Amino acid sequence: MAATEPVDEARSDRVALIELGQRVAARRAELGLSLATVAEAVGVHHSTLSRLERGQQDLGASHLPLLAEALGVEVGDLFSSSGFADHSE
Repeated sequence: MAATEPVDEARSDRVALIELGQRVAARRAELGLSLATVAEAVGVHHSTLSRLERGQQDLGASHLPLLAEALGVEVGDLFSSSGFADHSE
């Protein structure tokens, strides 16, 4: 079974990336922010953020705090399947 582990891990990583992208897109839409606005805050091109939202590209770890800040959430919330916590207080 060891031969299938890399495939399973790659599939798991892909699912996680897709879910991250969906959460980012949903939160951006919820806030009424454009791709360009969030991308500028993160320091990436809007096409990079678009690919992230579609689950086609990952962001480097250094961009995650900026992305979380632009979306008004904690970094951990980007990866939480329970959704975004209320950090407005």
